[in-house]
Amino acid sequence: TKQLGDYFGVADGKGILITNVGENSPAAKAGLKAGDVIVEVEGKAVANAGDLLRGIHEKKEGEVSLTIVRNRNRQTVKV
Repeated sequence: TKQLGDYFGVADGKGILITNVGENSPAAKAGLKAGDVIVEVEGKAVANAGDLLRGIHEKKEGEVSLTIVRNRNRQTVKV
């Protein structure tokens, strides 16, 4: 929502809020944390879980580049 987007620093309110990261998971090893918002996968905007899954599955092998917003700052991580 716009209200949550404002709170987490995502201006348009689009993205996926991470609510839990499994211990020793690829996401945890990449440094993702609860409270991060995934806004892009491989440079493509993410508005919902389907967008994220499509972006991950399009990459046949290797790391996937995710752009996240953490503490109102954008950064890119490899998972």
